Amino acid sequence: MRNPLRQIILILSGMVLLPVLFFTLYEVLTLNSNEKLIESIYESQLQSVIYSVNQYSQDYVTNWSSSINSIIYNSKNDEEKMREQMGKFILENPSVIRIFLCDSSLYNNVVFENRGSVFTIGKDNEEIKRLLQNNRMKIKRLFGYQKSGYNKIETLNEKGDDSCSVLIFISSEEFGQKNIVGIVINPSGFIESVLAPKIQEISRDDIIITCYKTEDNSIIYSNISIGLEDFQWTGALWLLQGYNLAISLKGRTIEGLVKQRSVTNLIMIFIVAIILVLGVLLVYRSTKREIEFAQLKSDFVSNVSHELRTPLALISMFAETLEMNRITSEKKRQDYYRIISQETARLNRIVNTILNFSKMEAGKREYRFESVDLNDIVSGVMGTYSFHLKNKGFTSSIGLYDGKLSIEADREALSEAFINLLDNAVKYSADKKEISIRTGVSSGNVFLSVKDSGIGISENDRHKIFDKFFRVTNGLVHNTKGTGMGLSIVKHIVEAHHGRIKLESELNTGSIFTIELPLKVISNEDEVENV
Repeated sequence: MRNPLRQIILILSGMVLLPVLFFTLYEVLTLNSNEKLIESIYESQLQSVIYSVNQYSQDYVTNWSSSINSIIYNSKNDEEKMREQMGKFILENPSVIRIFLCDSSLYNNVVFENRGSVFTIGKDNEEIKRLLQNNRMKIKRLFGYQKSGYNKIETLNEKGDDSCSVLIFISSEEFGQKNIVGIVINPSGFIESVLAPKIQEISRDDIIITCYKTEDNSIIYSNISIGLEDFQWTGALWLLQGYNLAISLKGRTIEGLVKQRSVTNLIMIFIVAIILVLGVLLVYRSTKREIEFAQLKSDFVSNVSHELRTPLALISMFAETLEMNRITSEKKRQDYYRIISQETARLNRIVNTILNFSKMEAGKREYRFESVDLNDIVSGVMGTYSFHLKNKGFTSSIGLYDGKLSIEADREALSEAFINLLDNAVKYSADKKEISIRTGVSSGNVFLSVKDSGIGISENDRHKIFDKFFRVTNGLVHNTKGTGMGLSIVKHIVEAHHGRIKLESELNTGSIFTIELPLKVISNEDEVENV
């Protein structure tokens, strides 16, 4: 039986456990690379948020450039009309401080601005001239972009004044001349009036986004108040030099998320591995139980065949001898008749045992309960069984309780249980052939005990001894033939009588089987023996 079990273990390990172990090991070894991959994914998501905010601001300013181009085109050099429309544009966009136009010489410029709700026009502003002169290379590139059909907006570097940002672009050629158009904006106003609504839309209570000034880390706007040191990613605002976006996941960090994902994956792997291991163990136990049961059935068939063959052979042999009239002595003839009768009774007991066991297994065995005296049952059985004990060389001592032990029982079934205990005592006694039978009362129950001086039962086998088909596989027990059903039938009968059977045993000393049954009526209660 061990070789098939070993093969099953190897097959199950190869099919289930080894792939799981390899996969778990692979996951552990690639944990760092997985963490980096997850971290890069989260960082890409945060970068895409920054890109989205910058692209929105770019599109917003591009719409400004389109509106200013339309104003230039519609005014057609009408200075008053242009002042009025430029003033309206500045009024509608509070973050715009002034707008200026300049020709390609970088000297002639016109400035539109709002001063105390009065829109004015200034010309040849020295500050504008200086700014454009300092950024002539950038302006030259803008003309090159426009020539190739790309209208780009640039931010000019303005030293000494960090309270505003200057955006310039080249007006369309269709307006008759190329003008350098500049928009001077208040960065804080632009962030609060233009970018803040977009940031709120993007964040959706999942992301924290903050706009801050890089020079002194002063926060201009944040959808949720948080310190800059707690942010996980930063990026520059394209159109607002010196201003950055800081971004973080609300209530979490990228490192924390990566670790959480990694730990979760490992936990899930280990849970799956444990479930598979438990499944393998269950399959193994079930298979082992089936193999053991199959082995028990095989042993049972072998033992029953031997048990049936022995009495049949004896009956056949002595019957044939008698039939051929080879016996001259009447005494010997009577001995042969007695042997045939004994073996017939033995064969009958074996058949009845098998039939009763079959009924018991099918749940069809019926018991006829009646009021009986346990002492009468013991006396009746010993009256017919004592001859068998003497033939086997056994001496028996009977200690019956002094009084009537009244119980509700099936006389035949209880007699069968008692005989099975006696058979066990006979089979598994070695040189010391002594059997002691006692009845009595203990703790409100009647008891019947059968004690032998046989080989005993090991501690490892005691809890299995009442299992069907179980037989100890070493020593005299192994060499003595039996069906393995006797004690199982005894247990079933005792439990059907609402009682219990106990075993006390020591190796090479002997065993005591005790049946305890509920007491119905006790006669002579003053003489009850307390054990």
